[in-house]
Amino acid sequence: MLNGLIVSEKNSLISGERRKALRQYVVSEEQLQAGIGALQQGHSVFLSATNDGAKDSVAHYHDIRTSVGVVLSWCERLIDGAPGRTFEEKLNTADLTARNLFASINLLQEQLELADIIANPSAITYGQQNLSSLTGFWYRMVKLFEPRAHSEKASIEFLGHGNVVSVRAYNSIQFLPLILLDNAIKYSYRGRTIYVELSLQRDALSISVSSYGKTVVPEFREKIFEKNVRGPNGIAENPEGMGMGLFIARQISTAHGYSLFYEPPEPDLPVGNNKFVLRIPREFLIFDRQ
Repeated sequence: MLNGLIVSEKNSLISGERRKALRQYVVSEEQLQAGIGALQQGHSVFLSATNDGAKDSVAHYHDIRTSVGVVLSWCERLIDGAPGRTFEEKLNTADLTARNLFASINLLQEQLELADIIANPSAITYGQQNLSSLTGFWYRMVKLFEPRAHSEKASIEFLGHGNVVSVRAYNSIQFLPLILLDNAIKYSYRGRTIYVELSLQRDALSISVSSYGKTVVPEFREKIFEKNVRGPNGIAENPEGMGMGLFIARQISTAHGYSLFYEPPEPDLPVGNNKFVLRIPREFLIFDRQ
């Protein structure tokens, strides 16, 4: 919107001293269209430049992933020297520092994979849907995040309540625990426990990630799922954030037919329990035989 311009072909009523004072605001129709065209062209160039920059950044992430893979292979060789027949047995008998190093490198690999989705959200539904164990995968992600939580003086507890449930989903579903657990650790108060709970109801399975800290202010409880939007408490606690995590998580959930929402504490207080809930309708669930 260009305010205050006077198009000469459409306004001939101004005269005298007033016309002289407003002369600087008078433009022709041709000048106006040329100016609008220049703005539109500049906008297109800007978008193209930002997209190229994003592509270059993601390409660089692929190189970093390769390097991380090399580091992981050396860590696996280190663990291979521990007692045990299988790698899992060796990992369990390795010292805590080696186990934490292995989990941290695995977590870094998972986070680097997320870069592709951030740069290209349409990749959420790439490929075929595969059978995925919700119980096993969320438990594994909790274990991967344990060293990170401990470094922040917090802990994580997984509550499965004996539910062994799977779904058919795109590979992008792996990023939901990555985003929600990362946020929980960032905004949790020190010395508190983060709870990941699978709860089966009559019509759906709820997977909740709860942490204790400053709660999301009411007017931002839906807005935080929008692109590049962060609540004031989130900005204060972690100024470096971009406001992309929850946006991507909501996009992934919606693409699968699930819902993701914030559940405020009861009573609703400035400091309390922050709970993010992934709700998967029962028709998507596959119950594993035990």
